[in-house]
Amino acid sequence: MRIKNMTVSGWKGFDNASLALSRINVFVGRNNSGKSALIRAAQFLTAGVNAPEGEIRLGSEAATIQYGLEDFDVRRYAPELAQGVAAKGLAEDGLIPQVHVETRLKRPGQNQNTSWAQISHVLKTSDNVHGDFPKISPVEPDNFIYPYLSKRKVGNYDRQVDKSKADQVTGNLQLLSAKVARLTGPGYPGSEQFAELCKRLLGMSLGTVMVENGQLVGFTVGRLGSITIESMGEGISSLLGLITDLCVAEGQLFLIEEPENDIHPDGLKALLDVIIEKSATNQFIVSTHSNLVVKYLASARDSRLFQVEQRPDARGVPTSTVKLIESAEDRAAVLRDLGYDLHDFDLAEGWLILEESSAERIILDYLIPWFAPKLTRIRTVAAGGTGGVEPTFREFGKLVLFVHREEVFKHRAWVVIDGDQSGLEVVAKLKAKYTTWPSDRFRYFSKPRFEDYYPSRFREQIEEAFTKPKGQRQQEAKSALRQEVQDWCDTNRELAKTELAQSAAEVIAVLQEIEAALFQ
Repeated sequence: MRIKNMTVSGWKGFDNASLALSRINVFVGRNNSGKSALIRAAQFLTAGVNAPEGEIRLGSEAATIQYGLEDFDVRRYAPELAQGVAAKGLAEDGLIPQVHVETRLKRPGQNQNTSWAQISHVLKTSDNVHGDFPKISPVEPDNFIYPYLSKRKVGNYDRQVDKSKADQVTGNLQLLSAKVARLTGPGYPGSEQFAELCKRLLGMSLGTVMVENGQLVGFTVGRLGSITIESMGEGISSLLGLITDLCVAEGQLFLIEEPENDIHPDGLKALLDVIIEKSATNQFIVSTHSNLVVKYLASARDSRLFQVEQRPDARGVPTSTVKLIESAEDRAAVLRDLGYDLHDFDLAEGWLILEESSAERIILDYLIPWFAPKLTRIRTVAAGGTGGVEPTFREFGKLVLFVHREEVFKHRAWVVIDGDQSGLEVVAKLKAKYTTWPSDRFRYFSKPRFEDYYPSRFREQIEEAFTKPKGQRQQEAKSALRQEVQDWCDTNRELAKTELAQSAAEVIAVLQEIEAALFQ
């Protein structure tokens, strides 16, 4: 099941707003703009969610939230309506293609001694079958929503581990140990994936360890004792909470506020990749202030980006609005608003990703100006070694996908790296992964080291640099050599141009080929 569309009226800052949802939905906006209000509106499908009357919009007596639900499992979520729907031709699997649910929140009467809104729910099918909508259970496996909200952190973790606690869906990390214990049990569905995701996202294997009065998430260090979740950073628990739910979810909705909190960028990128993978069978609504989250998730297939804003209306009442961000210009503006600098991206007419800074400096400072001058209008990037080439290109790919310009940049981006064994492997991997891109956009030079294209007068220094042990010492030697070459080129420009034309003839040919492709 998934929410196909949602309309809110008189709810918090929203007078009236409608949005059509996809598999991945990202909300951006400033603090107090209304992002959390939209996420909280979706929560009312779950039993036990209440609202103080103050959350009804100022000046309104009631608020309504309408949901269009797709592939609604009536037997699971509304069994008392199943018989009536069956009489009108319910499918054998119990799924109704579309249903309409309306949640109404009404201010309590003056004679009622409560500050809580009165909440009612109605379900209507396309066959005009009506009934009270029984709010969906917050207990697995009958839940629909996994809330992962901004107040998910807890001061202490529950140490009692049993099935009833493992099955509860609370929206915070209180019961994390019970959930991990369940997933590390032999044969439990999702246990293999849990182990894989822990290594992939956390870089370690985790289970539960015995502690006073119960169990906690952690791992044992031989006979020295154990390290528990209470001794780990908050980023570990934040990632782990999502991992435990992602491993068991199927056909469900994740409501996630600010997934970037307390998580290192590398761990966040890995998490976002998993969310994209899991969106094939689940739905996600995510609010964020991170340009990284926006760039990754909003560039995925079946994703939508919404901007939430708040301004006072004619009466001075703060009013929230939400709009779908579609154009390349608007999507780029969203990234700028989140602190991402798109200046170079906007001006560049092409991209050239190289392996190391030595290659970038020689190519950018000498070979392009002297032999392919039109390429001064492109952007060069040094990936910091073969290990950084694929991640750099992936970041570039996320960006161009995000602003809807992939088709343009398929013909405006090249990866050219050294021809050693690791370079060959990286190029083969890129060609296999980006099959829709022209294969000649991923290539390698014939020589295994870019320094081999320096003028022959530097042959002795080149060999000496590569006798240094790999690592920092060799990098320092290569940097010193590159600086020596640059100083010589700056002092002897005509001679340097002549000698580079010979020693770097292959590199120049590649650059001129790129120049012709871009500016023919």
